[in-house]
Amino acid sequence: MISRLTKEQLGSLDRLIGFVGMHDLSNETVLHARFEIENALKYYQVARPDTFSSDLKQRIVAVVQQRQQEELQKTSQEQATSSSATHATTTPEDQNEVQDDLQTMTSNITIEQLETLSRLIGFVDVNDQFVTESSLRSKLQRAFQQALLPAHLDEQAQLPAHLVEQVLPAQEKEKENVKKPPKQKKDPIKIRLGYDDDDADFIYNDLPDLVTFELDKYDYDYSQPSTEARIREFLNQWFTEKPQEPVDISILQPLSSEALENIRQRKKKPIQAPDQEIDDQEILSQKIVSQTLDDQDEQVVYRYPLTGKAIPELQKYIKRREVHFIDSQYPNNCVFEALSFLSLPDKTQEKRYKDHDRVAEGVKLIIQYYSLQGNSAKCKNIQKFIKEYQGFDFVTDSKKFAKLFNINICIYACKEIPIQSDQGDTITAYDQFYLDQIIEPDKDDADDDEKEYLNEENKLQLQDFNLLLLQLKNNSHVLFVSDPEALTGYSNCPFCKQHSVPVKNKNRNAQRDFERHVAKCQQNNGKQVILLKSLSLIAPHIFGNKTYQYLMAYERLDEFKPTRYFITYDFETVPRIINLGYGSKSVINGIEVHNSQQHTVLEPLSVASTIKSKAGIKKIYFDLRQENFIEKWLEQMFEEAKQLKEDNQYDDPEIPYDISIPVLGYNSAHFDMVFVIRYLTNPLWHITSYLGDFTHIKRVEVKHKITGVTLQFLDAMLFVTKGKLKQFAADFDNGGKDDQKGVFPNDAINIDNYDEILSKSEPFSKEDFDNKLRKETMTNETYQIYLEDCKQFMNRWDYLQYYNEQDTSIMIKPIENLIEMNFENGIDMFNYISMASCTNTIKYKMACNDFDQNARYTNQNDSSFINFSPFNLTEEYWEQKVNSYKQYGLRAKRSIKNNVQESDFEQFVQLIEKGSCWFCKARFTNENRPTLDRINNAIGHSKDNVRLACVYRNVARANRDDKITRLKIQLKRYYLAKGLPMPITNEDTYHILRNGITGGLANVIHRYNIKSETHINKMKLEERKVLIYDLDHIMTHITGVDKNSLYPSMFSSLKHDFIKYTGNQINMPGYEISRNTCVTDKQKNQAMETINNTLRFSSKQSDIDKVTMFVAEVKGHIDEEYINDFINFPPLIRKYKYKAMESVIGKYMHEHQKKNGLPIDKEEYKLTSLLSTMGQFMSFYSYYLWFLIDDCHFIIDEVKSVMTFSKHLGFAPFVKHFNHQHIQAKLEKNKGLQQYIRILMNNSYGCDGMNQEHFSQIKICDKNETFRALLKDIFKTDRKLNENVYAVEFEKLKFNCNTCIQVAFAVLDCSKYQVMNFYYNFLCRCLDQNRFHYVYGDTDSMMLAVAGDPNQDYTQGFSATVSDKQFYDKNFYKFFPDSKKDIYDEKKLLGVAYEHCGSSLTALAPKNYWLLEDLDKKNPETVKLKGLNLKSNPQINKQTYEENIKKGTIVKDKNMSLKQRAGQMSQIEVLKNGITGCHTKMVTLPNQCCCPFIYQLTAHSYKCQELQ
Repeated sequence: MISRLTKEQLGSLDRLIGFVGMHDLSNETVLHARFEIENALKYYQVARPDTFSSDLKQRIVAVVQQRQQEELQKTSQEQATSSSATHATTTPEDQNEVQDDLQTMTSNITIEQLETLSRLIGFVDVNDQFVTESSLRSKLQRAFQQALLPAHLDEQAQLPAHLVEQVLPAQEKEKENVKKPPKQKKDPIKIRLGYDDDDADFIYNDLPDLVTFELDKYDYDYSQPSTEARIREFLNQWFTEKPQEPVDISILQPLSSEALENIRQRKKKPIQAPDQEIDDQEILSQKIVSQTLDDQDEQVVYRYPLTGKAIPELQKYIKRREVHFIDSQYPNNCVFEALSFLSLPDKTQEKRYKDHDRVAEGVKLIIQYYSLQGNSAKCKNIQKFIKEYQGFDFVTDSKKFAKLFNINICIYACKEIPIQSDQGDTITAYDQFYLDQIIEPDKDDADDDEKEYLNEENKLQLQDFNLLLLQLKNNSHVLFVSDPEALTGYSNCPFCKQHSVPVKNKNRNAQRDFERHVAKCQQNNGKQVILLKSLSLIAPHIFGNKTYQYLMAYERLDEFKPTRYFITYDFETVPRIINLGYGSKSVINGIEVHNSQQHTVLEPLSVASTIKSKAGIKKIYFDLRQENFIEKWLEQMFEEAKQLKEDNQYDDPEIPYDISIPVLGYNSAHFDMVFVIRYLTNPLWHITSYLGDFTHIKRVEVKHKITGVTLQFLDAMLFVTKGKLKQFAADFDNGGKDDQKGVFPNDAINIDNYDEILSKSEPFSKEDFDNKLRKETMTNETYQIYLEDCKQFMNRWDYLQYYNEQDTSIMIKPIENLIEMNFENGIDMFNYISMASCTNTIKYKMACNDFDQNARYTNQNDSSFINFSPFNLTEEYWEQKVNSYKQYGLRAKRSIKNNVQESDFEQFVQLIEKGSCWFCKARFTNENRPTLDRINNAIGHSKDNVRLACVYRNVARANRDDKITRLKIQLKRYYLAKGLPMPITNEDTYHILRNGITGGLANVIHRYNIKSETHINKMKLEERKVLIYDLDHIMTHITGVDKNSLYPSMFSSLKHDFIKYTGNQINMPGYEISRNTCVTDKQKNQAMETINNTLRFSSKQSDIDKVTMFVAEVKGHIDEEYINDFINFPPLIRKYKYKAMESVIGKYMHEHQKKNGLPIDKEEYKLTSLLSTMGQFMSFYSYYLWFLIDDCHFIIDEVKSVMTFSKHLGFAPFVKHFNHQHIQAKLEKNKGLQQYIRILMNNSYGCDGMNQEHFSQIKICDKNETFRALLKDIFKTDRKLNENVYAVEFEKLKFNCNTCIQVAFAVLDCSKYQVMNFYYNFLCRCLDQNRFHYVYGDTDSMMLAVAGDPNQDYTQGFSATVSDKQFYDKNFYKFFPDSKKDIYDEKKLLGVAYEHCGSSLTALAPKNYWLLEDLDKKNPETVKLKGLNLKSNPQINKQTYEENIKKGTIVKDKNMSLKQRAGQMSQIEVLKNGITGCHTKMVTLPNQCCCPFIYQLTAHSYKCQELQ
């Protein structure tokens, strides 16, 4: 590579790798060294190396130096003859011609250009002993060539005088120096460049060579090349004597920092050769951090500069008083030297430690961090370590560093802002400093005591270690910051470090808000929730769709239409076999085995799309036989999308419409997008929006930079339930056919043989279709269909195209049907990303079904209707308004000639007396004063351009569209009048509600329940001990009941006799009214009055209106006198935090965990069944707390706060409509509509409780930004998209809450109330409680072991255990379906149905049970477990469950699945736990009874009694 370079190219390359920065590289470039070498090699057309390493650089340096020495020797031999030959062959005419050419070139050059040229030729070559006219001439010629100017300079051509004066001032000085007497020479500088016994001292005094190697480090500011004047200034600054001749320049190497330090001190005393070994490659390997980016072989490297005298790049920073620079001889120890400002703080401002003190302290700290043997730099091993120290690695060591020194590392950075100078040039300002990232101590490997210490709020906060990280041209450096506020001008929140306020801000409100934020942030562990400042609407059907909003405001809803034209796509893949083990290791039979295996990586084989447009259906297809086939497919997609954009637009251009072209795959969020994502950023298009994470890409929007067309990649599966494409087509294609999905033998081909196999013409064999992943084989019938299909194709490539296109075309009709079904409910499906968001939109839309823009809406607090006192316009008030309108017009530079006048007073008195607000129709009062709203905002307040409006409505309108503003105002009044929900505005209320959203309980109380063997088991509390005992009754069967549509039932507002509050129906919470924090006795009494409102039992509407919905934070317990009535099925379902130690979960389960190597003594935070709040405050919604108080003898010990809400029944139309429509679809056998409504009902709860706190943020970054992101605490992972583009995933520290979480909280609490209400107020009242016990329960179901009639099978239900026949007969059909009634009673809301009934049940833990349903001949056994695929593990059966109970045997096996690993879709086999029998939600005893935790009781207090 090097042998092909010329002498001139070698010189340039040597400068490039000799640390002279390239001027066209920005200050943020990371891979300085790599780019310098690669650009040089590319410029000289040298083959580019695949990867860069320090070894390659060293070899290049060595070869360059060797070639330079050879060139020097060759030049010295030819110098005499070449000089004489040149003089002999040059004629005066030629000389004049060259002189004219030179004069012509330079005469038209401006002063600025001339200065630029002089700077360009100011570099000194390594083989120039003196700066001569000849060398300058050659440099000028190269400079002209670089500046794109013609230049043909002869050796004899004379330079222009003004140019000579600029670039050769030193020559005149040299002539004068000759006349002066020579100065007395001092001893030469002796420097040992290498050390062994045979080395001698070498003299090194040649100044040009010194400049070549060291100028960059001391005199190079990266903004412009060095002029000769600057070089001379540099030389004069450091040397006073005339330079001597070099002895042998072939041994010259880049100098070390210690050698330079010797040079610096030369004026003071002669320097002896240093004793330490100098590594000539130490500069090359210096670094601050190194981190391999995703899927890359190269490294991102930052390097430290050599210290000593501060390099010019640091000068603009260290002048600041709050930034501290240490002049140190140890170049790579600046992190520890900066830390010395914390370990060795200055005593006072006047008495500060010197640099040498901090250098010594830095050595002590590095000894402490790396546990070195020694106590100072005087020790040889310490000295050697520091000399060879390569720099601190922030990526791998920063958290450990922060933990060891008990600090938070706060890294500050500087923004480079281009500004215009006084001369008009663009220069860079460096004054905008900001907090870039915070690195906290590593808690992952901390023990529990350490974690408790680190997390405890009352402990002293960790000290902040503030560093300014400077990314210089070829290196980086850190400086200590003593005053971050002075540096940035902002005060940062000490907890989240995200919220800040200007230091000089005199706004008291801003400072007050900042103090409030700090207090909240301390409570919330640094995360911030951004809430709306005031009550705002949640109407996604209107404000989530600009088109619908516009048409509704202008009363043109009949023109609303859905997005009907879209694209479908599908990838086919081919496996690349890798068989790579990963994960934890174990040794089996002497062989090291991984617990996970990556068998194959899937590579894209082909891609097809079907385009649905107004013109019809079009299919496109691309595969591996075409170069860059995915890019070509995307190009075609953008081309087709231009027509779809036109097809989807409205005819009226005034109607806003901005929905991107939908591009849908099936299961593409997990599969297809993995292959697409890396191609979505290039020079023609780029990603504008990314929703989801890297394993579940929900939506990605990609915009074409030229056409402006935007594609949105969506997953069709998000609009339905999980299932296969074949089932999706069958469910929603109306015809119900499932034979349209083709077949393809994916396991029969791989990346090595695909072309050979697919080029064949014969059909695939039946065995080729075996699916190893799902362990499925093809039926003969299906194979015959394939044989018929393949007859029409010439080869297998053609069949692949047919199969691929078929997968996209069968999606068209189902998606069209989904579009129309959603449109029938008034929404555009593609305006939303999932069926959950569609359902939420429909739910809120139906809550507003009776909304009228022109109606008057009022609520109990509306003073314009209640206790109405009209507004009386006074002359003084009118005069103030007239003057304010004039001033407003003058400020806006509008004419006020026709403005309303004071003389118009009487006219407006009459208008106001009879009129009302044109927005909301409200009458004017002293609290609701009138203003004049301009009709046309472009002109002033003239009488013909104003109308009466409320102050609030007028301000809300401003310069916005008046019809849309009026719609928003009217809708808000409607929400307030109806009590509909609006997002929370109080942060304390938000956190209480968020922590209380816990979902449904899955729990086990009796684990082993075998027909004719297991006794009915009970518990009781006596003398602070829990006794567990068997009864004489032996179970005969398992009876299971399931709640019908539990969550929708809670907001259905249906009346039910067993709901004894608020008129026998459940009200949902609306908007937030107040929050009562109970500190004083008066506040506590008010809270208890709200909770114990006796009107809650009334059926009168006037009384019900006086009952307020609330969420109360209380501490309490069930009265011990009645505790045994509830201990067998505890009614408090709440999350509880505890440590799963033996004293908590019991010896039996703890020993089981230890025996099988399962984690023990873990801290748990699980939803479980309790009998008290365990000494903690817990929050409850109205109905659940009323039930506990009235039916479970719950005593409130203390109340902390009560939050009140309006109440409403607004969601009832949604539930009733779709429940009725579902039954109709069932009668009509409309499978697609049935499935659609089932999805709607199941998704009707989710969006209200959506927790954005757990969402990630995806940002598109370049390499440098990605590298910096790696250091951030909020960094999660990254994904390479192309050569310099990465998608980086961050944890969100700030998040919004624009949903009504009070609704989600209430639905979940009411569902718990409904379950307990059914159990205690129906089952326990009519059944003999000694003949059944609770076994297993999930969110909406429960299974009971029943001791019934042994002569009947399990279909007997509860009939043989009834104790109160009259009550049972009267109320049974209020819950269970009546066979005598029609289908509408079968799945009635608030009802239950028999489900999961059988003979025996073994339930080891939540979500893990075996049920015998022996009457079901097709599937007599039901197995439910997490972790393992049952199809792949048929060995899991009754025996495995019994062995776990009796022998403690656990089951592990491997799951085979398709999933992402390292950004690649792979076939992975993972060893997972299937059956562990680990149940830590309760105290598990040897008789398999699971008992609830009881406050202040340990597991040693639970005892099993023998059967009496």
